[in-house]
Amino acid sequence: MDRVAMAPASSHFTAGKYTRFDGWCLIHNSRLNMVLFKANKRGILSAARACRKYGKWDETLPHVINHCPSYSVALQMKQNAVLARIRAVVAFKCTILSENQDVRPNGLRPDLVEHIDNNIYIIKVTIPFENTRQAFNPARERKVFKNLDLLHHFSTFGF
Repeated sequence: MDRVAMAPASSHFTAGKYTRFDGWCLIHNSRLNMVLFKANKRGILSAARACRKYGKWDETLPHVINHCPSYSVALQMKQNAVLARIRAVVAFKCTILSENQDVRPNGLRPDLVEHIDNNIYIIKVTIPFENTRQAFNPARERKVFKNLDLLHHFSTFGF
């Protein structure tokens, strides 16, 4: 709630505005870790806690929301929605060079590469599971470290 509390428009679900009852129940049960996932059941063997779809990982809320390959399309749609909002803001100020395309030779995929006043800006969307500053900052640092090769790649072009 730390990050959500910073933007009043995004915390409407706590009051129930614009949310159906079943969505409201899921949100609040998830916040209390009361959703019936196999890993939340007590007294079962670790093999019985595995994901229903893939059977490799424990079926927990973070796994289902952020990591389960069966929901990868939904995860991509969530990231694309955030990226579309960013693109709508920056499109008036810059030239968008690429969007979600491989950058050779290392094969990294920046979400957005834009050119403003002879500078290159590389945008990678980061959506951590936990909604706190303590979770967001390490996720951002991991993303920056992972994509340092992009800086070297674009510096060869004189940016």
